[in-house]
Amino acid sequence: MTAQTSRRRLVPEDLYRFVLCEDPQISPDGEWVAFVRSAVEGEDREYRSEIWLVRADGAAPPRRFTAGPVRDAQPRWSPDGRRLAFVRTVGKGQEADRQIWII
Repeated sequence: MTAQTSRRRLVPEDLYRFVLCEDPQISPDGEWVAFVRSAVEGEDREYRSEIWLVRADGAAPPRRFTAGPVRDAQPRWSPDGRRLAFVRTVGKGQEADRQIWII
């Protein structure tokens, strides 16, 4: 923001623009961090979350590990650091199906 940029009040519509990064999990070798990126996205304004990976030393930009019209959360590394497990939620409300994925 510059000094000439006008200030305005936060309005409910602004809440759709928030992006959260949470639940960081460091790999056993300390080289990688898996985290959850959550936001309201798409024309349908659905809440979605994805797993992202970034090098712990910050040497490269983060990269998306999962994608799709789903909610991925709770990433956890295997003890040897070769696999990543997470919970995927497909659907909404009472119809939602929760699955454990290991990649």
